[in-house]
Amino acid sequence: MRSRAKGIAVGVLMLTAAAAKSDPADLIGRLSHAGFKTKAHCTATLIEGGHIVTAAHCLPNVATDTVTIALGYDRGSASNVIRAAGNEFRRDATRDLAVLCGTGSGQGVPVADDPPNRAEPVQIAGYGIPRVHALQLRSCQVAASGAGGFAVACPSPPGTSGGPVFLNAGASAVLAGVISATSPDQTIAVRVTAADIDQACPAGQGGRVGRRRS
Repeated sequence: MRSRAKGIAVGVLMLTAAAAKSDPADLIGRLSHAGFKTKAHCTATLIEGGHIVTAAHCLPNVATDTVTIALGYDRGSASNVIRAAGNEFRRDATRDLAVLCGTGSGQGVPVADDPPNRAEPVQIAGYGIPRVHALQLRSCQVAASGAGGFAVACPSPPGTSGGPVFLNAGASAVLAGVISATSPDQTIAVRVTAADIDQACPAGQGGRVGRRRS
């Protein structure tokens, strides 16, 4: 069962429409297996329909272990905290994509309709080392793009796995994919589409995801 922390503004329902439109950083979260102090962590994103997306490899090996996602996390505080067992996520291990369906809000980052083009500017975000308690944003360009994923021409440090790759920026940002792996000069991302989310989260498990032009 999902639970919410005491003493903090919790619950995705507390995200206002204005906040969702003005600051996508409030929709990005630090993901850990056992609270905020866990050394091994990743990044996750709340998308429209109230679903959370991250990389499948970020989830615990023990399916019943608790996963904590602190949305809007910054130096020990968060705007919203969601907890769920690892087996509540819908995993696609072949593509390194995981979805937590229907967290309770329709607010979230829209999903891009089309894959990014080569040389198109993107923004990657995550809680990478060494600044693991503060969200880091970085502007890059797409190095290569395909139907299932794409490469971004800048590396990302450990901790950013599962984090978003945005087309556009600020209030107009749309999600193109989630970070899966990195090399000394590139970040590899898995594409996320509305069809992926609708397949993972059937009707009745959160809102449906509309297709958005980037």
